[in-house]
Amino acid sequence: MIFYLEKIFIEFHKTIKEEVIEMNQEKTLDSQRWKVIIIIWIALFSGAYAQFQVSPLASEIIDLLNLTNVQFASILTAPMIPAILFSIIVGVISDRIKVKPIIAIGLIIGSIGTTLRFMATNYWQMFLLMVLSGFGVAFINANLSKILGNWFPPEQVSKSMGICLSASTLGMTIGMGTSALYPSINSAYAVAGILSIISMILWIVFIKSEPKSTPVGEDKSVIEDIRKVTSSKSIWIGGFGLILVMGCTMVINGFLPRALNDVRGIDTVTAGLLSSMVMLGILISSILSPIISQRVSSFRLYLMVIGILGSVGVFYAWKVNGIMIWPAMILTGFFIGAAIPIFMSFPMLLKEIGRAYAGTAGGLLATMQLLGAIIIPTYIVTPLAGENYNLAFGLAAVCMLIMCILVIFLPNLKAKLSKE
Repeated sequence: MIFYLEKIFIEFHKTIKEEVIEMNQEKTLDSQRWKVIIIIWIALFSGAYAQFQVSPLASEIIDLLNLTNVQFASILTAPMIPAILFSIIVGVISDRIKVKPIIAIGLIIGSIGTTLRFMATNYWQMFLLMVLSGFGVAFINANLSKILGNWFPPEQVSKSMGICLSASTLGMTIGMGTSALYPSINSAYAVAGILSIISMILWIVFIKSEPKSTPVGEDKSVIEDIRKVTSSKSIWIGGFGLILVMGCTMVINGFLPRALNDVRGIDTVTAGLLSSMVMLGILISSILSPIISQRVSSFRLYLMVIGILGSVGVFYAWKVNGIMIWPAMILTGFFIGAAIPIFMSFPMLLKEIGRAYAGTAGGLLATMQLLGAIIIPTYIVTPLAGENYNLAFGLAAVCMLIMCILVIFLPNLKAKLSKE
């Protein structure tokens, strides 16, 4: 009898001990998850802030470096070059080794470029430093779905993605809104440099390696990684969806202030504020869209609805009269930005991709996203529309409608996610 009681006590003690260990591990994991979110947020914010603080300083920078308008435009978009050139290869490498050292390398290079901009004395020096400044953000965006998928359960990937993506929008908004307040260009550069160094140090010091359950594709060939990703119909739909949404967004950023000023007769300051309301809407949607999408029966239905509403807003919002134009701009930004965190979450939501190929897939999506931001406004809308703002916004609205058509061919991701 005593023997059996002792055996029961030992088994009970063992069970309690295992439960306590499991609870401690889950508590540690939750703590690390928040560290991942916060540090990624700071890094993405600092990257966007550094890039877009240059725009309000255009006159001073052009005079200081003796630039043409074309040269200045190339400097402004230079941080996107690393993402276009290296996102796919960075994703492939990250699928074969741990993500932490890859991101660390990107953040180190990015902080060097951001911090040393005050040393530039001509176009080529500034261009090179701006290219270097984009490495950190490029490496993070290529692996963002993989990073979040490693640390968060599938049903939380879209939400955490939205929180991270809000950093870029806020960084862009604050960068454009505060740079003119600094006493000098170098002081503006210094703040951006400090932020980039802080994010680099935080990542290296506080981010641990991925959870032990994270698969690493050491035995796969690079060709196999790429073949697996490019054979996924849903990844291509997500990639072209990002091309269309980002193209639409950049058309609005480029044409809206001028349209409000030239056609509507709205003064320059108010036109700029109204344009920033679109960015505010995108910021809000980055956080709320993943939460709302979880309440809908499928991502496919959700993407179609916001695409239609976004196309209506893009075409009509700038024509709204009176005070209602302000909420119209915010809603337009919300609807066009709502699809971005969903598309960027695809690698971790698709069964054929998952953790093992998420880096490669994320790299492909990041590349396509930036290509859309450059190709659609620069080589399609501007040549076709010229100064015809109705046509420009009409073409941007068509981009959102084409996105709606594309998502019809998606599988029911929400249904699959709920079963896993």
